[in-house]
Amino acid sequence: DYDVYAQVVGSTGTLSGTNTTVNTDGNDQKPWDLVYDPNANHYLVVWVDAGDDRVEGQLLSPSGGLIGTNAFPIAAGGDGPRAAYNSNRNSYMVVYYYEEAAGNGDIYGQAIAADGSLSGSAFSICNDAANQTYPNLEFNSGTHEYLVVWQDKRNDATTGTDLYARRIDEDGNAQGSEIVVSNADDAQNRPDVAYNSRVNQWLVAWEDYRDRNTSGVDVYGQRVLSTGSLAGQGNFVIYDGPNNQGSVALAVRPTQTGAEYLAVWEDQRSGDGLEVVGQRIGALTGALDWHDFNVSAPLESQEHPRVTYNSTDQQFLVVWQDERGGNAAIYAQIVLTSGIPITDNIVVQDNGIQDMVNPVAAYNPTDKNYLVVWENQDYGNIEAGLLNADGTLDYLIANQYNGVPTSTQPAIAYNTTINQYLVVFASQAGVGNYDIYGRLVYSDGLPSGTAFPISDNAADQSLPQVDYNATDDEYLVVWSDERADEGDIYGRRVDADGTLLGSEFLIAHDTDAQDAPSVAWNEDDDEYLVVWHDYRDSGTTGADIYGRRVGADGSLLGSEITLCTASEYQQYPRARYIPAYGRYFVIWQDNRNADTGWDIYGQNVNGDGSLYGGNVPRFVFSGDQRWPDGDFSPEANRGLTVWQDGRNGTTYEVYGRIKEPRFPIYLPLVLRNY
Repeated sequence: DYDVYAQVVGSTGTLSGTNTTVNTDGNDQKPWDLVYDPNANHYLVVWVDAGDDRVEGQLLSPSGGLIGTNAFPIAAGGDGPRAAYNSNRNSYMVVYYYEEAAGNGDIYGQAIAADGSLSGSAFSICNDAANQTYPNLEFNSGTHEYLVVWQDKRNDATTGTDLYARRIDEDGNAQGSEIVVSNADDAQNRPDVAYNSRVNQWLVAWEDYRDRNTSGVDVYGQRVLSTGSLAGQGNFVIYDGPNNQGSVALAVRPTQTGAEYLAVWEDQRSGDGLEVVGQRIGALTGALDWHDFNVSAPLESQEHPRVTYNSTDQQFLVVWQDERGGNAAIYAQIVLTSGIPITDNIVVQDNGIQDMVNPVAAYNPTDKNYLVVWENQDYGNIEAGLLNADGTLDYLIANQYNGVPTSTQPAIAYNTTINQYLVVFASQAGVGNYDIYGRLVYSDGLPSGTAFPISDNAADQSLPQVDYNATDDEYLVVWSDERADEGDIYGRRVDADGTLLGSEFLIAHDTDAQDAPSVAWNEDDDEYLVVWHDYRDSGTTGADIYGRRVGADGSLLGSEITLCTASEYQQYPRARYIPAYGRYFVIWQDNRNADTGWDIYGQNVNGDGSLYGGNVPRFVFSGDQRWPDGDFSPEANRGLTVWQDGRNGTTYEVYGRIKEPRFPIYLPLVLRNY
């Protein structure tokens, strides 16, 4: 038979003392709920005694010891008890279901004083003729009411099992009418409810069968206002991934800023036993926090995303190439630092004829707007559009930047000192190989002067990247270069007025190819980190990620840095420097889990080039996740990573994830893998 035991766990997760025997009566004793009374500094545990066919309770001391010698009966014949603490009266309320006959359960409640004595008699909360089971409740400390929720079969013939709720006062008196929390198709089962005092709302979460034939059993939620009316957001998905999810539980974080809930549940997504997975949920809006979120979700593919941070409005702008209309167009989306996309997807350029690809963007904090630059693939031009801070298009600048034919692969950096940009790109100036060119651009997006060569060696130069050095008021441009072999990494300094500073210099050379560089300026040490993917060990580890510190004068500092030599391929790294932490974060697409496709990994790098911790699995999921990019908000102390995501088949969508600078992966959060 089952018995009831308890164990005290310290704040650090260590066990305090030994298991406490709570009840070992004959037949099964299965605990259903445990709540804490901070005023009396003790616990109430409730369970069903199968031998005596009743709901029982027991008070426990902070050390887990019994308060009183015997468990006390709460309700004869009851089942599924759940308890809540009343912070106004320093008492408890227990709800349960009671079957008058098989398949005809009703919802009842019983108030309990802090000392475990029953306050008054049991009272009915719902006695509809159909079957009501599995109630739950939580106390509203502002209105001194409880919200009781349960699963209900009154509409079983039409919508299956639904979720109903009712507000009751401290004495059990009904407040208002019953509330239909969810009457979606099929079944909604096993609700949990939590109250967040910061926003004065409840959140109800449950396991939901409405899409069982496509995604299995999912986790849904619904916010309920203190008046009992439903929040306008309606039922929302907390998780609807593959296979079944169930047994959801909620916790609350009622802080003044960042008030939220944590939902956790059993999850079978892996197909290999159960995991416990969690999701943080914004209390005020119900938005999912810290999880991957979809930035664009129309038909056809959305690819090659890039992101820049708006320090004025504390928002991110994500840009990408989009094929929803047949040809490739340039789209954008504003994303809050909480991870919430706002407004609809923004059409930057879609003429319905030519393909626009490879967009990049930079934010101008002086004029409070964005410059978005892309490649017109049909005409070989570098074009641009100026966006206002709210995402509205100011105007387009077509066929203005390159001044030389067949240009591709643009990159951009903003000069904070003189309020202008440098756009670099690869150009096929004549018949033959590509060279690296640059073009200064005024703050209004119009070009300054003419395009100028940065590297025009006879071999191919491609994939340029650029960052601005505010200390020395100059830029560092890096690129892939085939003058000596299949590919090396070169660089060149460019003054703010476009003057070339010194000669081109070699950053990385080894056997096979070094390719696809990225560069980030370190404002604390006035130096750069250049990273690239490297095929020197392609016969054993595929493509790896390497890096090198470069001084402001172009000198190479220290030795090469090995960021990742995992199996298979790691490619297309992107580097950002985070001054608040004195570290770089480098992300890349990673094929080490080849059986499930490409994933997103990253690595922290200290300012001195040493690695901070190991590789971070930024996002690992089925299907291909590729072409990552990221930027950081110092005001919100968190960053946004975006990527193109092929989880749904042959086309890609743009996804994003918010995370904090110490780079733990918050959610989806695997707590235990059985």
